[in-house]
Amino acid sequence: DSARALGFYRRGAALALEVNADDQAARIAVNAARALQRSGRPGSAADLLRAALAHPATEEAEREKARTWLAELGGTPAQVEDEALLEAALRRWLEES
Repeated sequence: DSARALGFYRRGAALALEVNADDQAARIAVNAARALQRSGRPGSAADLLRAALAHPATEEAEREKARTWLAELGGTPAQVEDEALLEAALRRWLEES
């Protein structure tokens, strides 16, 4: 279920941020966003997806998912790369959880 998955994603995100594992943080952000979307939190989901798309460490497979899911939400990706967006978005999500 989405609530349980979000708990695992929260722990993973906190650890990825702690050890500066940007590629893992991006993967977690994309997949947590899907769980957030399914839990009725589209704003938080779109925030994480935009941030993952703006980060250069996000792998292409994750980018494809993020673009698809962001489009489902009616969102558009950031126009420029910005590494800081991913950490900021994850920290906002962790604080609101």
